[in-house]
Amino acid sequence: MACARLGAVYNNLGQEELSEEYRKKAFELRDRASERERLYITAHYYGDSGQLERGIAAYELYRQTYPHDSVPYNNLGGTFYALGQFDKALENALESVRLDPDSGFGYGVAAEAYIALNRLDEAKAILNTALQRKVGGIGAYIHLGVVALAQNDKAGLESARSLLKSAPGGDGVVMHLDASLAASRGQLRQARKLFTQASQVLQRFNLKEAAAAEVAQEAVTEAAFGDRVDATRDAAAALSVSRGTKVVLPAAAAYALAGEERKAQELSSDVAKRRPEDKLVQSVWVPLVSAIIELKHENPAKAVQLLTAAGPYDRIFLPVLFVRQQRTSKLARRTRPQRNFGRC
Repeated sequence: MACARLGAVYNNLGQEELSEEYRKKAFELRDRASERERLYITAHYYGDSGQLERGIAAYELYRQTYPHDSVPYNNLGGTFYALGQFDKALENALESVRLDPDSGFGYGVAAEAYIALNRLDEAKAILNTALQRKVGGIGAYIHLGVVALAQNDKAGLESARSLLKSAPGGDGVVMHLDASLAASRGQLRQARKLFTQASQVLQRFNLKEAAAAEVAQEAVTEAAFGDRVDATRDAAAALSVSRGTKVVLPAAAAYALAGEERKAQELSSDVAKRRPEDKLVQSVWVPLVSAIIELKHENPAKAVQLLTAAGPYDRIFLPVLFVRQQRTSKLARRTRPQRNFGRC
């Protein structure tokens, strides 16, 4: 059970390789555990490794067997959220909060689901309840910041930023969020600087894989802006630190966007072989990388065909929508009549 708990903690910290190591060890030793512990170990083993349907089935059995335990409700909520099924995520998260109001986990999942459903005032209310009970921590501050941003509440956003900065490691979270905002506004130089700083904070906490993931995200951002040289350099730097999927797959996407097709395909194919039952790898990430490559070859119809398997995850996996939009733009450029209008 200690291994299982460590697996969950490392997963939450973005340390996927260590998480998988401990989950596997716990799963191998599960026969030495109690019934409730076996259910916990099995559900995490499947759910956290991308085998989402098997994970849901295991958590459902856990919930039915121990209906007063908040853990399966909370983790079901998180799994349904990862699938874009926000109503189910909210239902389970609220039940987790009811069963254990002094645990911050349920509040966080409920807030994410409320935000995804555009029920922002309800998200803010449940987050404030968590803070009143002195639970939720960094996750609550992040979600309050997201709500404030969505509502154009500058004072609320600054309050959330201050709370985050006062928490251990919170300055790195602020840098990551600010980097994402800068990228969305076209401020590539600022985004690059902040992603680098966020990675350095994670390195100070010895969270090497999470730090490499920041660099991989920086590479994707640079590639999306057409900065091929820096994108390929940062993708390679990230891969030199970790070969976890949260590093390899964004790096593959960055290589694909930068036109390094062979490298992109090698990386995505390697992950696909290592994780044959990981739903998000097989149905979303691998097709996404291939679709980007097809767009580079002016094959938009093939690109959208490849993304068919990712359709069920459109509500949660925004890069797929971005690539589909690119496909639509290419078709429009092919089919619209030529006019001598100026460019702005």
